[in-house]
Amino acid sequence: MGEVTVRDDMPAIADDFLIQVAEQAERRIDAVIKIKKCALKVTNAQDWVDQQGRPYLQASGAEKIANLFNISWSFLTPEPLYEEDPDGHYTYTYQGRFTLGSRSIEVEGSRSSKDGFFSQYDYPENAPRIEKNISDRNNKRDVKMAALTNLLGNGISRILGIRNLTYADLLEFAGIKFEDIG
Repeated sequence: MGEVTVRDDMPAIADDFLIQVAEQAERRIDAVIKIKKCALKVTNAQDWVDQQGRPYLQASGAEKIANLFNISWSFLTPEPLYEEDPDGHYTYTYQGRFTLGSRSIEVEGSRSSKDGFFSQYDYPENAPRIEKNISDRNNKRDVKMAALTNLLGNGISRILGIRNLTYADLLEFAGIKFEDIG
């Protein structure tokens, strides 16, 4: 185990520093709440979709929020990474850097053809629909664009600290109701 070193020449609690840290923390809490309010207020119901009972920010909303806060982003690779599984399913992954002021973060956004959202079907006459085999689908572009949406949403929400939003947040800060979201 590591050892703790106690210095005798300093008080156990540096009172002035502790007070400064607490005051800064309170101001930062206010700033985070204000950022969340402004970020959500610039979006509308079309910028959100329901994803397993949670609001999910689409690229259109992420771009509005990025413009509001002057967030810039760039890609870390010229093209998204492409991986293919032995069963024929594939994943696209974008890598990007997001910058707000002097702070930058690196983020990934991925999407896989395994997601039920990308299932495609044949509809034979007078019979139940039949899911198409992965080799018969034509949706690589859709999966690729969804990965880009994930990159933008992840990067912008992470750099602002507004992840894990709820429908109560959308209603309170932007007046967006669950029923209005696609």
